[in-house]
Amino acid sequence: MKIIPAAGADSPRKLQLNNIGTRIFTVMNASYTTSVANRTFTSQIALEQHFDAVQLIYLNVESSGFQIAEVSIGVSDGTDLVNPVAGSCIPVTFNGVTPTTAAPITLPASTGTSADPDFYFSDMMKLSSIPRADGGTLPLLNVRTYFPPTSGSATVASFNYSSAGSDAWGGALTPGGRTWRNRRTTGNFATVTAGSVPNLTDSTDHLHSGICGVRYLARGSVVGVMVIGDSTRHGMASAAGVGVAVMGAGAELRACHAVSDINSIAFQGAACGYSAQTISQYYTRAVRLIPLFKPDIVLFEAGSQNSASTTQAGIDSSSYYTALTQKLCKDNGSLCILTNELARNSADGVSYYTAGQDAFRQAYNAELISRRNKGILVVDVASTISAGGSPAPNKIGYTESGNWSHPNDIGYDAMSIPIAAELLRIKNANL
Repeated sequence: MKIIPAAGADSPRKLQLNNIGTRIFTVMNASYTTSVANRTFTSQIALEQHFDAVQLIYLNVESSGFQIAEVSIGVSDGTDLVNPVAGSCIPVTFNGVTPTTAAPITLPASTGTSADPDFYFSDMMKLSSIPRADGGTLPLLNVRTYFPPTSGSATVASFNYSSAGSDAWGGALTPGGRTWRNRRTTGNFATVTAGSVPNLTDSTDHLHSGICGVRYLARGSVVGVMVIGDSTRHGMASAAGVGVAVMGAGAELRACHAVSDINSIAFQGAACGYSAQTISQYYTRAVRLIPLFKPDIVLFEAGSQNSASTTQAGIDSSSYYTALTQKLCKDNGSLCILTNELARNSADGVSYYTAGQDAFRQAYNAELISRRNKGILVVDVASTISAGGSPAPNKIGYTESGNWSHPNDIGYDAMSIPIAAELLRIKNANL
């Protein structure tokens, strides 16, 4: 990928660098009932910097809370795709308590919704990453969560609505080596004995993870980048898609991957987009997420296809929630970067909007870009995949077949280039 300098005013980009990384793979989730009881969910996760402490992040949308029993973490050198290195595992505690099958803990009842879940954290656990032995670079964390037989409904992170791209994060299509490999198996495979857990083999359900994210203390600088928007910012894969748009590999995360350097400044992405949401809905999620995680950078989608800026009222609404998000970022010490509103297709190369409707969207995007001259950081992603004209559809071959509103890998790659350019300017300002 070629990274070019971003256009616009040279606003201050100096950050207070720290060693705190947060990887959130998804805030999309599913409520499981009987299928979690007596099951172990395991994940192998790549992080952007070597670490010495780890904290697990759980989703919760259950009105009555839910139970978890044994939880363990370990490290991997990459030679085993599922199991941690023998002797590296430790049990995980929550508020100083170690949950067991005999004495599970109950995560509190949720006050949120499926699109705006609560989050629950383990203690920060002492665990040091190890070098890779498989030719990889990024350190690997292994996590196991056992749901006891007494567990009822539980919230787990969901990687897709369908099988499209379901195992790509654990296979050959893993973007940039950023593995998040999931397995689920019957029985307790999370109990730590002499620093080890029972070995398991491949099993069913690669779509769900017991945790949605990891916070870690790194041995180097980490810039935390939170992405907030709809499915086009999350990298949604469609059931109609074949080998395209791996779930969670949206343009913003691809940009983070392009500029992240384990030997310099790492950029750790937190994917907090959610399907079918309007800008008012994902702003509501931003209100919960930004104060909780305090990311260094927030990439905010300033206009969504789901609440299209195709009327003056639509423009006014998009501008309003964008302004609120900018203030929210300011209040929490986060640098806000706006991305503009994509076109919407009804078929390949065909606009969903009339010329009159799209004139409003294009005017709103132009006004957003003009804010660069007023010290606002704005990245023009819409033009990278636009075919131009009036109305302006997205280019032929840049959106998913059968789900024309979403970019495919070609589209996301194109969108990532100007985002990566802006992140590179930030990186260079902090070296």
